[in-house]
Amino acid sequence: MIRSGRGRMQLFAILAALVIALGVISVPQAAASELCFKQPGVTACVAPEFRSFWEQNGGLPVFGYPLEAAKQEQTDAGSFMVQYFERQRLELHPENASPFNVLLGRVNDDVLTREGRSWWTFPQEQQAGSNCVAFAETKHTVCGDFLAHWRSQGLDLGEPGVSFHESLALWGLPLSQPQMEQNIDGFTVMTQHFERARMELYKPASGRQQVVQTRLGAALVPMHLKILAVNDFHGQLSTGRKVAGKDVGGAAYLAAYIKQHRALAPYSLTVHAGDMVGASPPVSALFQDQPTMEFQNMLGFDVGTVGNHEFDEGLQEIYRLVNGGCHPTAGCWKGVTFPYINSNVINTATGKTIFPPYKIINVAGARIGFVGAVLRDTPTIITPSAAAGLEFRDEVESINAAVAELHQQGVHTIIVLIHQGGVQDTTTGMLTGQIVDIVNQLDPDIDVVVSGHTHQFTNTTLNGMLVTQAFSYSTAFADIDLTIDRAKRDVVAKKAEIITTFNDGVTPDPEVAALVKTYEDKVAPLVNRVVGTSTVPLPFDQNPAGESVLGNLIADSQRVTMKTQFAFMNPGGIRTSIDQGPVTWGELFAVQPFANNLVKMTLTGDQIYRLLNQQWQPQRDGSLTTRFLQISGLSYTWNDARAIGDKVVEIRGGDGLPLDRNASYTITVNSFLATGGDNFLVLKEGTNRETGPVDLDATVSYIEGLPQPFTVTIEGRIVKQ
Repeated sequence: MIRSGRGRMQLFAILAALVIALGVISVPQAAASELCFKQPGVTACVAPEFRSFWEQNGGLPVFGYPLEAAKQEQTDAGSFMVQYFERQRLELHPENASPFNVLLGRVNDDVLTREGRSWWTFPQEQQAGSNCVAFAETKHTVCGDFLAHWRSQGLDLGEPGVSFHESLALWGLPLSQPQMEQNIDGFTVMTQHFERARMELYKPASGRQQVVQTRLGAALVPMHLKILAVNDFHGQLSTGRKVAGKDVGGAAYLAAYIKQHRALAPYSLTVHAGDMVGASPPVSALFQDQPTMEFQNMLGFDVGTVGNHEFDEGLQEIYRLVNGGCHPTAGCWKGVTFPYINSNVINTATGKTIFPPYKIINVAGARIGFVGAVLRDTPTIITPSAAAGLEFRDEVESINAAVAELHQQGVHTIIVLIHQGGVQDTTTGMLTGQIVDIVNQLDPDIDVVVSGHTHQFTNTTLNGMLVTQAFSYSTAFADIDLTIDRAKRDVVAKKAEIITTFNDGVTPDPEVAALVKTYEDKVAPLVNRVVGTSTVPLPFDQNPAGESVLGNLIADSQRVTMKTQFAFMNPGGIRTSIDQGPVTWGELFAVQPFANNLVKMTLTGDQIYRLLNQQWQPQRDGSLTTRFLQISGLSYTWNDARAIGDKVVEIRGGDGLPLDRNASYTITVNSFLATGGDNFLVLKEGTNRETGPVDLDATVSYIEGLPQPFTVTIEGRIVKQ
């Protein structure tokens, strides 16, 4: 507590200087005599007893928002009305005349006790040859004029008897070394940051250098920060998806959920982990995914990274979508209003990352570092031409290098946005997949890893890091709660919840709903055209052997279109299922959104054996990824007990006879597979190549030519022994 009138007057003089330096802050009008706020997550009001002092001595910049309502609190000196704010504790003394009836009370021993520093001792060690004191807790030193100012002020502002405890209570520990910064007046000055202050060195035209206009900093009050994370949105602007038989997702509902959860905390950031575009439904894809980018602006993302599908049309299209530019058919686009980051994709022409590797966001004094990355194997799952001129580096090395740079800037609250993921067992909670190997090698100072790519649920702690993934296609998002010690600049508590965006009981965001309807109306005549009628549902899910209903249909369409003996379709090119009943052009586009051309080629029987054996693909972390090609015109048997590279027991042609390994056969694949996509490298050896129509057009024409209504079934084309 301040113990003298002169000390209080000097402190008020500093506060008055702060008000002038910080400028006038606009605050909401008071309700009655208390001061309330519309800021999301701020539920307490400035009590009438403290309002005048709060307003006249700096308001929000000095004190911050109220953390709770005013209350009576017992101290060693008696019981007083107090109110806690983000950066201070005000104490009411009605026995004193205004303005001395409100004190910045109990910020010495009481505060130090609450902070666990009651027995903190003055560090004796000093740097050789200089007037410096080292603070082991924060690993910083205070020297020269800054140290003299730190020692002299205390709560009595230079009066005899100032104790170390009082100086510590007023200023707190150093959070940085001295550094050159631009102050709020636009001057570049030497500064040093402390828990409760930011000191500046000023040298007038004549006279010695001195510490002036100290700006109050963030107190040792924990910040509660909410991170709202989306992954693998894939242009899912419209509704229509289901989870557990209930309607779920759509951009307008996702926006409503995220805005509701933003309102639960005074501080929040909205982020994404890539694949926001690509493999999109026609309402977004037919406009080069510009509607999805517009939605991201509307929702107000703070930072995002790229997934593999952002690379579908190459780097220049990524830059156009992010930075703005014109497209021959989609028109011009202004770009996004938030930064993209990536630490592990290098533009070989410049030798630099395609986006900045990280982004530091300052939230009310807490500096949050975000690092972006995409799976290193991206070139194997996109068209090779789209990866031309790019080098995809190791995720761990790239992320850790970025973290080292963040450390140099004093950032220790670090969140990784990575487009790579795994699968979490719902019973045991165990996480498997390539993300596990990555996280286990990351710098332990990382607090949260927001993952993606595998379209799965993830909410677990691994290697001390909180790891999340929120399914895909707008059906969920991750609600991550962090508690940050702003003095240590680090996370002290963290938890997450994966929220499913069920439509029931939720009002869709009207602004986003209007955006979606605009684009839905534009594409309606095309997407609503009925191509045929199916008597059964057409799921893209595979049975245990690897065969799917929709896969059979698509592979048949490709074989018939190109008039070949066999056809092979990559499972990643089949994006969703189709319900029983009328099949529209728009539904088929959503199934095959990539516009790959069909390619006819010749392979030997031996090459076809090698092709099917390449479905079992060992990964860098020792795991095994299986990509079952969907097939037409042939059948085969495989045995999982056999070695990788030799799992296929026998392949039979359409006549039921085994394939002759020395004979030649005509096959059809799409242009992605034809260049070795998804690591089916044997297809690069195919000869006698002919290019056919776009795969979607082939499927549409094939269905239109079937007797209606049509039926597709699992036929046992793939048999597991």
